[in-house]
Amino acid sequence: RLPGSTERITSNGATRTPLTDGVAAGGVNAGDLNGSTQTFVQFQAKVKCDTPPVVKDITVCELATKKIVTIKENEFNSSKHSKNLDDCKVVEVKKIQVCELATKKIVTIKESDFNSSKYSKDLNDCKETPAPGKIQVCELATKNVITINENDFDSAKHSKDLNDCAKVLAAPAVIASTGPTSAIAAMFGLSSVAGGLTYFIRSRRNLLG
Repeated sequence: RLPGSTERITSNGATRTPLTDGVAAGGVNAGDLNGSTQTFVQFQAKVKCDTPPVVKDITVCELATKKIVTIKENEFNSSKHSKNLDDCKVVEVKKIQVCELATKKIVTIKESDFNSSKYSKDLNDCKETPAPGKIQVCELATKNVITINENDFDSAKHSKDLNDCAKVLAAPAVIASTGPTSAIAAMFGLSSVAGGLTYFIRSRRNLLG
């Protein structure tokens, strides 16, 4: 209650009579009303409001998207977020080129998928027997395995060791990610598939002359 704010007011607001303070403690004497019921007592009061606590921002890993985001601390949900930002880290997947023994084709696989009963790390194991007068070589400039006329062999351009065409690939991949990083990883995967298909078609054309 604000001191000095208590007053008696007639119904039409025309007359305002100051009253003593104390309405909040035990009421006030409004004086002689002369039988009127159209008189009001008015006072002003101040309410002390506590300052709301400041909610700080925190940086977390959003588990569904594997993105690092900023949220209010009171919005943290352990089923949706992780305070360990390593949970959003990119995982490097190492890939290698090998000879697939069943098909005698050079393929790219994850290094962790290597199985010596299915693959060989010696690409020479994928050498095919070319037509007479032809040889299979590694074209050093492109790192592609091609078939050329034997008398066209140039040691500055070619190598008879197909391992010289081996490529080691490291492709970034984020587990269950739907953000930009996963889009990049997806494009990388498509590029690798397209590159492998181009290499296969080119190799077949060379073998067929």
